[in-house]
Amino acid sequence: MMSDQQSNESVNKLSKSQSQKQGPYMSNKSRSQNSQSQGGKLSQSNQSSLSNSRSQFSQQSSKSCYRCARWHNPDTCPARNWDCFTCRTKGHTSRVCKKSKINVVEDTASEVEEDEFELSYIGVVSDNQKAFKIPINVEGNIVNFEIDTGASRSVAHISFFKQFLAHKKLFSVNFSLKVVTGQKVNIVGEVDVLVKSNNGQGLLALVIVESESYFTPLLGRNWLNVLLPDWRNHFLGITSKINDLFCLNSDENSQSIDVGRCIVAVKNKFKVVFNDSPGSIIKGFQASFQLKEGSIPVFHRAYDVPILLEKKVEKELSKMVESCVLEEVMYSQWASPIVIVPKKEKGEIRICVDFKKTVNRVINCDHCRLPTPEDIFASLGGSRYFSIIDLKGAYQQLEVDPQSSPLLTINTHKGLFRFKRLTYGISSAPAIFSAAMPTILSGLPCRNYLDDILVFGDSLQSCYENVIKVLSRLQEYNVKANEKKCQLFKKQVDFLGHRIDEVGIHPLPDKVKCIKECPVPQNVTQLYTT
Repeated sequence: MMSDQQSNESVNKLSKSQSQKQGPYMSNKSRSQNSQSQGGKLSQSNQSSLSNSRSQFSQQSSKSCYRCARWHNPDTCPARNWDCFTCRTKGHTSRVCKKSKINVVEDTASEVEEDEFELSYIGVVSDNQKAFKIPINVEGNIVNFEIDTGASRSVAHISFFKQFLAHKKLFSVNFSLKVVTGQKVNIVGEVDVLVKSNNGQGLLALVIVESESYFTPLLGRNWLNVLLPDWRNHFLGITSKINDLFCLNSDENSQSIDVGRCIVAVKNKFKVVFNDSPGSIIKGFQASFQLKEGSIPVFHRAYDVPILLEKKVEKELSKMVESCVLEEVMYSQWASPIVIVPKKEKGEIRICVDFKKTVNRVINCDHCRLPTPEDIFASLGGSRYFSIIDLKGAYQQLEVDPQSSPLLTINTHKGLFRFKRLTYGISSAPAIFSAAMPTILSGLPCRNYLDDILVFGDSLQSCYENVIKVLSRLQEYNVKANEKKCQLFKKQVDFLGHRIDEVGIHPLPDKVKCIKECPVPQNVTQLYTT
């Protein structure tokens, strides 16, 4: 082990050497000279020292140093006095150690060729979740690092740099970092820090980033490969035990990870579609109604509302007014009563309208043939992945022609309200909405039945591409989807009373339960009754 003074001398010599452009244990690409290209901002002093150190670079040897794999003379290499983390022998680094190549799974080669790396924790995992941390001696300071095997680079916050590493040089980088949601992290730069452990000491590269909140420094795979060369063997053992415990295999794990990433990507890309913005209507369509000749307006009295439900009804009416579904009116020739129906959610109600005694008697119903289950299922041959996109309040996304709007006036204990959007209960509503959807979804690899859109594909990739196409079209027409009810990239889905998977179409068990459990007739009378 070296003293702190000797360590500092070694670091100073190393910074003046002609190959100070990469830490001896780093496997990333050479750093770019233009720090501004990655959005990171260096201080003026750091920029000056960066340009000075870069200008000193020239190769003196046609071969890399056998001590540290850099391009310089091995006789002047600082690693002469360093202890290897792997074999604990003085004179070389773990990167070139022969013992480190035995029975160790290397992934650095694949990481070197990439310009974009992924982090697991920054801005994603909340602080209240327990994390596994270990203390590490960095530049003489004992700092807790959080182990992140999902991160290819070790990362620290800019505040950490200012507190402990302000005296160190920052180098620009030519790669980017992103969290699992796909959001890129703002990189300030990269710094080589002296790290000490029981296995030895050496310079390791630490990426400095900016984020809204401070986070514990992350110990990525590039440091783990040096400090704990056999860390993969330990994690492989844990993974094997987890797979045995939950009866999982690697293919299933890989598929679940891929599906998860697809879902995150879709939701991030189409936030507008999944955003429930008040006043949103489908572009390019209006619902209108035609009355039969000689029709006489009907004004029906309001039905009584239970006292216990009055406040809930008033709250729901106010909510519908705020979302531009309803507008309050003082006078109308037409009026239909409302009916209160409880929702599945505890304490929630739905306001329905009884049009059968008013508008439905005199309206001319539009005729639009709805697709049958057989029509839809015939398109699914060879499909293995399925997605169902549920349209949020589907009918109420369709604007009503102002001339037809008076027909949709409702009578409540709070007075008269008029629908500005198409609503459920009107006899021609399904035909009007069904006529609009084929136009919106024309030419896309999907089938719809009223407010449910079934998207399919023969692979996860094709299903993902088809979902992207459908959501892009919905976004174009300003159609909103219900994120909570959407089912994305499933191996099986329930649709129109059937269960669909890659094997075929099956009736839902609860739909045929009564038939299967029906008792066998014992006489002629029972035979007739069944």
